Formats: sequence, C-alpha cells, structure tokens
Amino acid sequence: MTSLKTVKAMLAGVTDTVSRQKDGTYIARRGFFYTGGKTSEHFAAEVARALPVARVIDHGEHWADFRGGASVAKGSHFWATFSLDPPARPPIPAHHAEAAQQEADASDYATVGSML
Repeated sequence: MTSLKTVKAMLAGVTDTVSRQKDGTYIARRGFFYTGGKTSEHFAAEVARALPVARVIDHGEHWADFRGGASVAKGSHFWATFSLDPPARPPIPAHHAEAAQQEADASDYATVGSML
C-alpha cells in the first residue's frame, strides 16, 4: 500500500488536502471561492492525470458559506474519492500465448492417448 505522504507529494499543486479512509480509499479536496468555470469533473480528471494509478470512484462539489479560517473540508470545495489500483500486468504477447496453448493441447493429446 502506498503511503499517504507519497500520495500527497504526487498530488501537490493539484489538491489542497488528501486524506485516507478506513476502507483504503482516498479523498482529495481543492477549495474554491469562485469555481472559475470548473466542475468536479475537471478536478477528478486532474487527479487522475497527476496520479495515473488512481481509479476515481466518485467526485462532486460541496458548497458552503464563506467562513474565514475554516478548513477546506468545511468550506466550498471540489472533492474526488479514489483508490490506488496496482499497475496492470503487461499482456502476454500473442506468440507466447499461442505457444503455451499448443503445449497444453499437446499434453492433453498425450494424456488421452495413454488412457486408450
């Protein structure tokens, strides 16, 4: 599992805060006073672009009245919930898959032949 410190470092400049939930998912937040025409979809795309192994589960906007000194979580902010998927295994090249299938077929024929 990737440490929270590493995830925060990778999302620096994209998010204001990142926290990890008990179920292993993460929540990234970026506060705003004006949205500047952006939506939570833009924010989720930025998180996914900055952290390619992240799988965005959900995203949205939280609107709240301005209160000076309030945390990002208590003010207006975009949020994205994501999990970190392990890197996918590279696919087996076709010629290797065909060779493995031919070996499996040959061993099946040998087994059937010995049974007769």
